[in-house]
Amino acid sequence: LERWWRIIASSTQVNANVRAFCISLGLILVEPDRVPLPILLWTAGRTTADKHLNETYLQEAVRLGERANFAVQDRWNYDKFTDLVCLKPTMLSSNDIEDLLWIQEELGSDIIEKIYKRGYSDWED
Repeated sequence: LERWWRIIASSTQVNANVRAFCISLGLILVEPDRVPLPILLWTAGRTTADKHLNETYLQEAVRLGERANFAVQDRWNYDKFTDLVCLKPTMLSSNDIEDLLWIQEELGSDIIEKIYKRGYSDWED
């Protein structure tokens, strides 16, 4: 089954309202100096991640990130009987979105600093 995600890239930082809006619509926002949510989720799911990163942050990234990272096919449902396509709203509350943005900032900066800049050799699973 083919799967795809909608991506918005920005050459500058955007504000928290735009980030929250993107999450609520299932848009992947890529901006400078911020780890995109799919990369954050992938990193948090690595078996060796807890050696270098805060375990509580990793757990929250997985808990919230999995609900935010839907493919377009999961968000837009086609009903073959009515021939309608309907948007399935986000499964995250506004508090969850705020928490996910906080986790993205905190854990994302740790990922950049501890994993990419230092280049841990035991990072591979």
